[in-house]
Amino acid sequence: MTLGEKIKKLRVENSWTQEQFAEMMGVSAQAVSRWETDSSMPDISMLAPIAYTFNVSCDYLLGVDLQSKEKEIFRIRKEAFESIVGENPNNMIREGLNQYPDSWILKDSLVVFLAILAIPKHNKNYLSAGEELNQLCENIIAKCPVQKYRYNAIYYLCGAAAVTNNRERAIELAKSMPKQYQSQEELLKMIDGILTN
Repeated sequence: MTLGEKIKKLRVENSWTQEQFAEMMGVSAQAVSRWETDSSMPDISMLAPIAYTFNVSCDYLLGVDLQSKEKEIFRIRKEAFESIVGENPNNMIREGLNQYPDSWILKDSLVVFLAILAIPKHNKNYLSAGEELNQLCENIIAKCPVQKYRYNAIYYLCGAAAVTNNRERAIELAKSMPKQYQSQEELLKMIDGILTN
């Protein structure tokens, strides 16, 4: 449903004429008519007053359905984790990120799958996966507002640094973790275990 169709539907549901609604909005009836036929759009500054008048959100008027988006993101992640054997879960997550490039949930999931490829040195893709893992983790650490995903990124980046024999970076990352999460002690033991094997 277009913005114009929503405005018309809401206006009719409220039993207002175009003239009445136009008067409420401080515009002409012709402007309302053009909105409803999608031949023009309301000015951006009019969206909040229109939403308020109809008692709906601006997201609704603009067709943004955040709940559906969140459900779809969780579905993609769930299917990717369920398909570890068989289909390539990396591809499922990447397709999800093409659709929702701002999803920290999907970025965090991609970190997990890249770590599966990057950390074991016997995997033929470990070098390219490791580079991508490093870039993605650094991006999450620098920009993600969700603490849990930043900690996950530090955890996996710490493991990747240990695998590439970058002991100093691995220790620096381990010490940046809070003690109650994956503790410094646990990460330092993991680094030593990786480096001695």
